Amino acid sequence: YNHVSSQLYQLSRANGVALADTVSLFQNLARTAPELGATNEQMLELTNLVQQLGIIGGSTNAQLSAGLLQFSQGLAAGTFRAEEFNSIIENLPEVANRIAKGMGLTVGQLRGAVIEGKVLSKDVFNSLLNQSGEIGTEFENIPTSMERAGQSLTASISRFVGLVDQQVRATERAVNALEASAG
Repeated sequence: YNHVSSQLYQLSRANGVALADTVSLFQNLARTAPELGATNEQMLELTNLVQQLGIIGGSTNAQLSAGLLQFSQGLAAGTFRAEEFNSIIENLPEVANRIAKGMGLTVGQLRGAVIEGKVLSKDVFNSLLNQSGEIGTEFENIPTSMERAGQSLTASISRFVGLVDQQVRATERAVNALEASAG
């Protein structure tokens, strides 16, 4: 648990995505791990990759949030459906491009395969993981936006406050004081 939490925090900071969004995405994706035969490390990598692809493609944080929800639902279904795929194309076009590339298809061919029910979650999973190095390199070459920098700073401050609170138990003491005064 501590390792996964630490990794999620690191992904949030590195990608400039809200920690809550990163955790939510990982939790949604992790539910599909047994069907995919995936490890926590692979699900962390997939979380990282789809966030990075959203940023590479120029998606806003709102688009990332909407598109990643549909992406995780598509993975959970076992077979990608048109509804999820259309949301991915609309909100995360670079994710759709990379899925197609990883499967040796054009986006149009991928859309046709989705409509025919031929795109399995395992295929999507593998197509993205197999491009991990290339995606990471491309992401490193993108300048950091103000929005991403702000999210990274927010994650750092939240973690700092949490660590301080853990050490001095301020929240626990405040709750106890409130309960004592109410009781």
